[in-house]
Amino acid sequence: MLILHAVYASSNHQIVHIMSPDTDVFILALRRLPQLGPFTCVINGIGSKRKLVLLQPIYDALGSDIIAALPGFHAFTGCDITGRFAGKGKKSCWKALEKASTRVVRAFGNLGLGQWPSDEDHQCLEEFVCRLYQQNSKETRVSRLRWNMFKQSQAEAERLPPTPAALRQHTLRAHYQCMIWCQDTIPIVDLPEPTAYGWRCTSTDGRLTAIVTDLKPAPEAIVDLVRCKCSAGRCRGNCSCLVAGMACTQMCRCDAHPENCDNVDPVLHNSDGHDDDDQAVYHFSYYSDNTDSVFASSSGVHEDEDVDNILHLPEMDVDCADM
Repeated sequence: MLILHAVYASSNHQIVHIMSPDTDVFILALRRLPQLGPFTCVINGIGSKRKLVLLQPIYDALGSDIIAALPGFHAFTGCDITGRFAGKGKKSCWKALEKASTRVVRAFGNLGLGQWPSDEDHQCLEEFVCRLYQQNSKETRVSRLRWNMFKQSQAEAERLPPTPAALRQHTLRAHYQCMIWCQDTIPIVDLPEPTAYGWRCTSTDGRLTAIVTDLKPAPEAIVDLVRCKCSAGRCRGNCSCLVAGMACTQMCRCDAHPENCDNVDPVLHNSDGHDDDDQAVYHFSYYSDNTDSVFASSSGVHEDEDVDNILHLPEMDVDCADM
């Protein structure tokens, strides 16, 4: 309501001071500066630490495109309602935004406009998350980035970017929050139900809890994980995969490539060292509604072009008639 009252006050007064310590109010006031007037200030802090911040110099320095993107950026990277990415503070997020493409900046500005984020905006925000976790990465899909990071260092879940399904729910929550902020100059707002935007009602008193994801983070079929660290010797002798009776995979340091490893599943590679496209595989649902899948054969798990993670499975008998 502060922005609503400030805009109303600016119609009768040349100078408007907004007193609030909240980052939300500061960002929304910046966006409404053309309506509030060039002499608008935000006052934050208390006592001797109280500061009066003139908004016009900040608006001029950032430019209209970044200013328009700020509410979406703030909601997406963590405000009071939406939550944030583990281990990624505002400073890291701002550095990623400074290097972001025009498409990504525009996608932040589009949050809150329209009923749903567009597919293009989802893709652009996913690209931003990839740069946030690995600034020099050329990867634009979080599923692939998760797999690459895990393959390289077996990083803990908290250090990995969110799964595609979790990111989509987070984006919906950010979009809904921006829908509220886009109506900050309207006394009575008309909003859709939040349960369609990454929230669920879990109690009779109407309290909402965030939907972390609507898909399982990994296949139930994964029951064992082995990864060798062989850098020489072509995975013979004490190779942990060989000792476990399993072929190496791309999670291993050898990358399961015939040029580096003698413990490659011959079914997955033909005599020329190329993947055998005719090998029958079994599909397990993974991460999203797209073609992200984990493929399991009797000797382990391998990937097609859309697989997110590759993990070893113990040998199993699968009756294809039951699938």
